[in-house]
Amino acid sequence: MKTDNLMAANYWYGRALEEAPDNADVMFDLGVMHRKKQDYETAFELLSKAYEKAPKHFGPFGLELLPDTLLKAGRYDEASAWCDKIQEANPRSRMLREVMENKRKEISSEKIRVGQKS
Repeated sequence: MKTDNLMAANYWYGRALEEAPDNADVMFDLGVMHRKKQDYETAFELLSKAYEKAPKHFGPFGLELLPDTLLKAGRYDEASAWCDKIQEANPRSRMLREVMENKRKEISSEKIRVGQKS
C-alpha cells in the first residue's frame, strides 16, 4: 500500500485476513486501503469491525476515520452518530473531544453544501 499498488495491497491484506480473520490491525489497514480506492462502504465496514474488536488500539485520528468515511459516503447522520458514540466511549480525552467536534462541524457543513436538511 505504501507504494500505491492497491491491487497488490488488496491481495496481501485479503490473504492476511484469511489467516487471521479477527486481526483488528489487518482490518484497519484494509479499511484504509479501501478509503484510498474511494470504496467508502467497504472501508467503513472494515474500520468499524476493527474498532469493535479493539477500540483501545485507535488513537484520535484513527477514530476520526470512522465518521469521516461515513461523511465521504454521504451518510451524514450516521457520521454524526459515530462522533457521539466515540466521544461517549472516551469521555476524558480532551484531544478526542476536539477532533470529534471538528468532524461534526465538517459533517454539518457538508450536509448544508449538498442541501440536506439537518
